[in-house]
Amino acid sequence: MKIDYVLLGLIRINPNSSGYQLRGIINNSTGYFFTAHLSQIYPALRKMLDNGWLKVELLPQDGKPDAKLYSILPKGEEALDAWLNEPFKFGMGRSTSDEYITKLMFMGHMPNDKLLAYIDAGIKHFEKERREILESNLGPEKESVEWLAPDIRNRYLTIWGNEFDYIVKETQSRIDRLTALKEAILANQEK
Repeated sequence: MKIDYVLLGLIRINPNSSGYQLRGIINNSTGYFFTAHLSQIYPALRKMLDNGWLKVELLPQDGKPDAKLYSILPKGEEALDAWLNEPFKFGMGRSTSDEYITKLMFMGHMPNDKLLAYIDAGIKHFEKERREILESNLGPEKESVEWLAPDIRNRYLTIWGNEFDYIVKETQSRIDRLTALKEAILANQEK
């Protein structure tokens, strides 16, 4: 995940934000899917200033250094929109899901057709992922503990079975949430 694009998306929605404010926004909004520390945010902001993606306004503060308030420039809007329009590269696992959702969170400026295509791609991927998880049915895990004593083997399989069930339900939940989102967008489009 490119921190630059997440910051551009946040600044587009929250213009005139400082790096410190952006960290707070991340903690309170995208934090479940994407996190960043000030040690990552400030270098990214400097780089985006150098690229001409952002402008900065200094706000004098009593007894403290001036606050730097960042706003997105047209070149930054173009970079963000280019990233949002790139097809998402799906993989297996939680990190892919988190990246997919994080990108989706910044698509409010996108035309409905592009947003719906992105959602459809997500539904298709997560349905495929769910099928593959169910087909595996802990096969590799079962093989890896065959040699263990039965009580230990069963304990592992109980633990892994519990997590397997969670992963299946979480993947189905992603599908359900994306389907509901698609329906809500279509309903709003008709109004």
